[in-house]
Order: sequence, then C-alpha cells, then structure tokens
Amino acid sequence: MRGLIEGNWLVTPGMEGLSGMVIKVHMKLDKDGNIIGQPEVESSGGSSSDATRRALEGGAYRAVMKSAPFSMLPKDKYEAWNEFDLNFDPSSMGI
Repeated sequence: MRGLIEGNWLVTPGMEGLSGMVIKVHMKLDKDGNIIGQPEVESSGGSSSDATRRALEGGAYRAVMKSAPFSMLPKDKYEAWNEFDLNFDPSSMGI
C-alpha cells in the first residue's frame, strides 16, 4: 500500500528542510478498501517552509485519493486495517 501511494505522489525535486520531517496520513476504510470520509494529512519535524509543508501534505492527500480503493487488503482481516496511520519520510523518497 505504501509503495502504491508513493508511486502516485508527484513531488518537486530540490525541496529543502525535509530531513526529520514525517508526513502522517490517517484514514478509515470500508470493507472494499474505499476511503470513508476524507483522509487526514499532517506533517511534523523538519525545517521546511510552510509552503513546502503544505505542498507535501497536499501531494500526499492527492496520492492517497488516486491510489484508492485499496482492494488488495484481505477482507478477513478488516478489523486490523479499517482505520490506520501511514507515515512517510519525504527525505527518503528521492525528493
């Protein structure tokens, strides 16, 4: 799932201040892997500007929406994945 989202995340090369930054995506899914409501995206750490932070958060949101539905998740383990957080380290994504 992480690889799918990262593959849909369009990023701008050369962004600065990403070391130590974490982009957290919180979402709820139905049994078919569709997102319920809107995913919550927030960032922490790093020393990037507010504009860079907003750009990364927006990119993460769009990547999640483009990647859904997550139909590859096992339906028999729905209770384990119906609500979760994914953390991304933008400095390790080739940005």
